[in-house]
Amino acid sequence: MDTVTPTSLTEAYLALPVGSIPGTNGTPESDTAKNDDLAIRIRNWFVSWTNHPLWQRHMKEAPENMGFYLGGAGQWSHDYSTADYDKLRAEGRAIISINHVRPAVDTLVGLERQNRFVAKADPQGEGDVEETAAFSVLLRWVQQRCEFAEYKSEMFEDGLITSMSGQWIELDWTADPIHGDIVVTIGHPGVDVIWDPNWTRYDLSDALGVIRFKWAYSMDLEAQYPEHAAAIRASTETLKDAFLTMSGSQRSTDGGAYSGTDGYGSVRGHVIENAAVQEMFFKPQDRQLLLLECWYRDYETVYLAVNSETGVIEQYETRAQAQALVDADWDRWRVVARQKRRVRMAVVLPATFQVLEDLPSPYTNDTEAYPFVPYVTTRKGNIVKGYVEDLKDPQQVENKRISQIMDILGKFAALKAMYEEGSLVDTRSVEDQTDGKAVVYRKGRKAPGWYMPPLAELSTILTRLAIEAKVNIREVSGASASLQGIQAPADANSGVAIARLQAQGQIINTIFYDNLRRSFHIASQRLARRTQQKFTKEETFRLLDDRGEQVAVTLNPREAKGLSDAEWGEHVTRGKGQASGAGLVIRDVSALKYDMIVSETPMTASVRHTALLAIMDLAAKAPWMIPALAESIVGLIPD
Repeated sequence: MDTVTPTSLTEAYLALPVGSIPGTNGTPESDTAKNDDLAIRIRNWFVSWTNHPLWQRHMKEAPENMGFYLGGAGQWSHDYSTADYDKLRAEGRAIISINHVRPAVDTLVGLERQNRFVAKADPQGEGDVEETAAFSVLLRWVQQRCEFAEYKSEMFEDGLITSMSGQWIELDWTADPIHGDIVVTIGHPGVDVIWDPNWTRYDLSDALGVIRFKWAYSMDLEAQYPEHAAAIRASTETLKDAFLTMSGSQRSTDGGAYSGTDGYGSVRGHVIENAAVQEMFFKPQDRQLLLLECWYRDYETVYLAVNSETGVIEQYETRAQAQALVDADWDRWRVVARQKRRVRMAVVLPATFQVLEDLPSPYTNDTEAYPFVPYVTTRKGNIVKGYVEDLKDPQQVENKRISQIMDILGKFAALKAMYEEGSLVDTRSVEDQTDGKAVVYRKGRKAPGWYMPPLAELSTILTRLAIEAKVNIREVSGASASLQGIQAPADANSGVAIARLQAQGQIINTIFYDNLRRSFHIASQRLARRTQQKFTKEETFRLLDDRGEQVAVTLNPREAKGLSDAEWGEHVTRGKGQASGAGLVIRDVSALKYDMIVSETPMTASVRHTALLAIMDLAAKAPWMIPALAESIVGLIPD
């Protein structure tokens, strides 16, 4: 049989043996078509989203913003280029970088760390009060184990700098394949995660999907997905060969339309795309493939039989089942069809159009939500702006003007030796004491006059510009000197006065904290669901409650299974302290109904002291408010 060299990636795929074609893997034709459609859909999502104006702007601004936070050469970037810095450095001129952006960011982050809150569960009914209280204690322990508060602070810091960040709230089954371990991971938008840019709801519930992406070596993928190893290996070889057939500055997957091998181009009928698109997904030199983990929305239709008199609703899987009830009593019942949302997870290799996984969400009690929780500082249309972005111009002005002052003074303010030609025996005695550029004038002539630029006036102007830029940074950021704790005004003679000045300085940055609270509330819901899914076997924990006392919590006790509510009450004992031998018992974490709330009491003692001082000062000036403030005062008293 003659060997035919493929002229395009599509033809190369078709040349693979059955069972090795990307997306098929030996599956029936209907499943093959479904896999191919899913791979194409996720690939198209990734390409279109990364080219959307919102993400294009963010992926350019975020690295530059991070450079201004880190300082150094990054603070000389303008329009995403450090050409000015590189030019001055090549010429050996003065380059000064004084970082005022980082202290401003760290001030807000420090305030957040001092005001950390804890997530609690609030009972939906009176019967859940005791169990929900125990669940809150367990939830506090889970937050400490997975460093929930620490990752929240990291997410807040990244969001202030780059304008967006987020958290993955997941179960890791690598160590515990049955129950998994609760883990929190920071997602960096535009770097390792991206989502539908047309989303409008903060929790991404209306987004088409969320894609986490990373580069992986083909050999590692073969080891991770052994059932797809042969197809991955064959597809990678085909891709590598196809890339070798492309040449020229305008390479394409057509193999001839732009490469010069066919002046008229190919008319095979497949989609022709520039090789730059394909290089988004494949690195032939390293045999690396881009791996997309896509969480996307799916829907199933459910049929509801609704009783118009009693309001009773019965759910059925098929219309025929619901219609049977309606036909029996058609004057009171009617059928309603509803779309029920479900989240699925697919792992795709877009370079080879392979679907490695396509499964329902592994979070069985949280199937309607994405496991990723975003943090967005401010968004207006396609513009997402962080805290650092408006500080870049004054920071750059300050650094450039101070550098210019240093450069001018170094060039014109240095003293130069001056002597008459032939008056010195050895000129090196003078040149060694200067920069080697002594001024020599001819014998018998007057010493030359020199025009000296007004260095004092020029330095004053440039210094004033630098100082104004420094002031602008603080005014724009809202991180004033009193807020940063650098100095206190003369009239701030008490801790309460200082606290009030700091509170006033926080007003301009309220939106950042408010959006952080939204993200924290959503993430707490995800964390509570993961806690319910993980703790399903009988376990006993020795935990600390809100007052620091030890509480024994037993989850899902074996002796309680199958008991009625009355019988169950006999098995519930409650007590405090290790010596008592009693403990709190949660009947079934997975069945507990609750609402998530964010505790209003800060976790850190220093902020509690400040808040207590402010409330006591208010109570002293308004004694009639003491009854209303009594509970808050007691809650803020240090343990």
